[in-house]
Amino acid sequence: MHATPADAQVEHGALAVAGGLLALVSPLAAALMLLVVCILFAASGRSLDGRSAPMLAALWGIALSGAIWGWEGAVAAALVWRGWAEIERAPGTHGLTEPPWLAVTYRWSPLAAALLFRLDAPDVVTIPVAAVAALTIADWALRRLAEWRLGEPQPFDTRGYMLAQGRVLGLILIFPEPEAGLAALLALAAARGIERRPTARYAIAR
Repeated sequence: MHATPADAQVEHGALAVAGGLLALVSPLAAALMLLVVCILFAASGRSLDGRSAPMLAALWGIALSGAIWGWEGAVAAALVWRGWAEIERAPGTHGLTEPPWLAVTYRWSPLAAALLFRLDAPDVVTIPVAAVAALTIADWALRRLAEWRLGEPQPFDTRGYMLAQGRVLGLILIFPEPEAGLAALLALAAARGIERRPTARYAIAR
């Protein structure tokens, strides 16, 4: 039997949670595991997202943050990178019919609020961003409900949006430490990347 896309998403999510839990129990073991995965990807000429340029820029940013703010700065930069990458790659967060400024707010404000909260940013920054995120999500939900009640076609993938945002925000917020959230997001990306490899080889063989 072949795994369905839904089954694959469940498996990826389970591996992500396992990676986060491992980081809580044994940070060193989680770091070594993820380091090995990243080395294997680099040796095969691939990146976690299938694109090398963004990953190189992210690694430079992480190194710079680590040099300036130490370990916490490096973890924060890496967490921002992985959260951004997960939302960026999710098709369900594209295709909004609202004005560009509102579409950007819908797409990025929940992630920004979750990251600020998890990284213990000052309340003077976190609270306004969280308020904007809550208001925009409520506005988004009301727009979708109005379209549904009026029988208008919905060009926007509501289910895809909710799943994508919920998956990323859940992995960031469910763990009490940023390192665990980072490990979970890295494990999620690694699971997807490992699954892509045999598929590509099979396609070439055919």
